[in-house]
Amino acid sequence: MLKNLISTSNLAEFMTIWDKISSNPEFPKSFIDYFNSRWVPVAHMWSRVSQRLHDIYSEGDTNMLLEAYVHFWYFLKKWN
Repeated sequence: MLKNLISTSNLAEFMTIWDKISSNPEFPKSFIDYFNSRWVPVAHMWSRVSQRLHDIYSEGDTNMLLEAYVHFWYFLKKWN
């Protein structure tokens, strides 16, 4: 069920799945409390619902840029 929560791109489906998880007695209350306090507030960082409009360039970081730079120069030297 958690995999479905993470991978759905439909907000209504996301909310339905979360309601099922949070009301399911098979999930420990401690997990529900933890998930509610730590992960739900930052759902925009991990759920596919909010990630579907992002491209790779808006999430670039220094390490990724440095790696691209090294690969660029490596292949440039290799072909010259």
